[in-house]
Amino acid sequence: MLFSNVTVYCHRASEFVVGCFPPLHCIQVIHVCHTRTPPLPHVHPLPTRWQDNDVNGHIASATVYAFFDSAVQAYLIEHAGLDPQDGEVVGFVVSSRCDFFASAAFPECLEVGLRAVRVAGSSVEYQLALFKVGEAQPCAAGRMVQVFVERATGQPASLPTALQGALVALQG
Repeated sequence: MLFSNVTVYCHRASEFVVGCFPPLHCIQVIHVCHTRTPPLPHVHPLPTRWQDNDVNGHIASATVYAFFDSAVQAYLIEHAGLDPQDGEVVGFVVSSRCDFFASAAFPECLEVGLRAVRVAGSSVEYQLALFKVGEAQPCAAGRMVQVFVERATGQPASLPTALQGALVALQG
């Protein structure tokens, strides 16, 4: 099971509690967080840049989405031979979400963990998590759905064999 801890805000105690089940007096589940157990099938190293920080001195939330997209594209280029510039098949992100748990900032080195949780027809759903190097709990975790279409027609595409193989390997 990828989700191993649930963090909830306890109204009566005014504190965060980590456990498998929220106590009865807890009123709001804040987040379900990924851990590195079991490990995600692919980890993409990610050095940060000064410009990744926002005015509050931490990685901007929009930048986290870009980190997730970059990790997916790098995996597909390297492991499936995907050519996002000129290939016959191109992937578009049609849905994404992210929950944030801790801040990260330049000059920290980060990693994006990646798993394909569903491959169906021309689409794939990814599970992603942003970690500080060496830490088990993520700074952010999210999901992204990508649909592959034929570049020439814009119609949903059958996944090429190499792409399908890379996605199956990413399911772990």
